[in-house]
Amino acid sequence: MEILCSICRLFHLPRLTDRPTSNEAEAARPCCHYGNKWIQQRTASRNLPVGMHFDMVAAMTRSSRHQALYYKPRMIEKRSHYSYLGVSPHLDLRHAVRIVDGHFLVRKEICLYPDTMGSASLYNVPNFLKMMTSLEKVENCCEHVKWIDTLDFLFDPTLKTWAKHLCLWTHPERCKRLGPEGLGSMCQWPVGTMLHTVYSCRVCYTGYSIGRRDVVDGSTTVTFTSWKDLGCGKDIDDQFWKSHLSRIPGYKTVVREGPLGDIWSRFEGSTRPYVPRS
Repeated sequence: MEILCSICRLFHLPRLTDRPTSNEAEAARPCCHYGNKWIQQRTASRNLPVGMHFDMVAAMTRSSRHQALYYKPRMIEKRSHYSYLGVSPHLDLRHAVRIVDGHFLVRKEICLYPDTMGSASLYNVPNFLKMMTSLEKVENCCEHVKWIDTLDFLFDPTLKTWAKHLCLWTHPERCKRLGPEGLGSMCQWPVGTMLHTVYSCRVCYTGYSIGRRDVVDGSTTVTFTSWKDLGCGKDIDDQFWKSHLSRIPGYKTVVREGPLGDIWSRFEGSTRPYVPRS
């Protein structure tokens, strides 16, 4: 007997029935990608990669609970590459998955590579902004937070935040360079203390952080990292899963429960700040 979905070729719970019927509620197709609009809104999120929908979460967590080897996290780990006008700068988008205490945890990394060194990196920052605003999958940290709104000196600095912007994109990971105030002073606004701090969305189960690291070629890479808890995959009304869905009629926004800032430490297995390395 064929157990894979005839449409998407994945294993997931059937969506009611695929037989002809005049009742829209009963007409949902077996695949979450081809069901009615209400079913799709509850089983997939625009802030998750294609294929990382509720049925896959349910299949992988069930496989983990029963200690089966049918579905392993690496099966849906993804890596994508984007460049501005096909040249530079470019960014890498990576997804990693872990099952921790029965919960489906996802780490999403967006690595921005200016492909230039020092002050020349500043010329590519506006291009990064254009790329991110045109790609919803990288623009949003979650349903409630956009990356461009997290720190005021990331892409569009003012006179007040210019020194921080300069430090972020042109200074090394451990900033020791001279600042804009003169040759005898150190960097006036080192942003190291603001980076690698893990913040938490107060609505959905998402933790996020902005980091910086040095690359072998001498340039600096800025990395946006988020960690999401998608729940145990047992119930479509699970508060963890439901918190990541788009705002749809009938869904009331509720402040998340549980401690803030714990998702990243459960994923990384560490209490130390996460510094992305690739």
